[in-house]
Amino acid sequence: MPVLQELGEPQDQILGHLTVAYGATGLSRPRRAQSARETGLKMAESAGRDWIIPHIFAGLARVEVSLGNLEKAVQVAETARARQTATGDPSVASFALVTSATIRLLRHETDLAADQFAEGLRFANLTENPNLTASSMEGLFAVAVQRGQFDLAARLWGTAQRLRETVSVPLMPMEETIYTPLVAKARATLGDTGFTAAVEEGRAMPLTRVVELTRSPVQA
Repeated sequence: MPVLQELGEPQDQILGHLTVAYGATGLSRPRRAQSARETGLKMAESAGRDWIIPHIFAGLARVEVSLGNLEKAVQVAETARARQTATGDPSVASFALVTSATIRLLRHETDLAADQFAEGLRFANLTENPNLTASSMEGLFAVAVQRGQFDLAARLWGTAQRLRETVSVPLMPMEETIYTPLVAKARATLGDTGFTAAVEEGRAMPLTRVVELTRSPVQA
């Protein structure tokens, strides 16, 4: 880790470890990601960088999902959610909420997942970060599929993919594993033509309108 050792400020070193963790996650190396995040967590706690700690816990929860430890993932995600309330940082709050919601989705706790994805979307909209907004939309897409609302799901998927394209950030392995079969299910239900039309409608729809759609049909 010679490059990280050359970083002077504690915050720079912490962010360096998180960058390593992010890269390891993208390469499907969860143990490497776990080690880098745990190192970053210790440094953040020692340096009093409380604002980044919920983000690190959320990342560790995602690692536990990759390792197949859903029960542990829930515990770590709840720690992230509890810690994010004190930060006042909407980007950290959104990431923590979406992480927790994704784990709830995997446990088929659809209503709780829907509430947390919607709250994550609210915080994401405060940041004007397309990646965070896309992550929340994708979660609400999954909720809509689980509830049999396939037309709405396809529109949400279209909006999310449009947002991802603006920042050129692909799905991470965990999300790809979750969403790929749900996309296939929505496509099979609506048919290729119907699914494509709904996705394109979502791509063209103003974000404010899409947010309105998520407030009643998805959470009802």
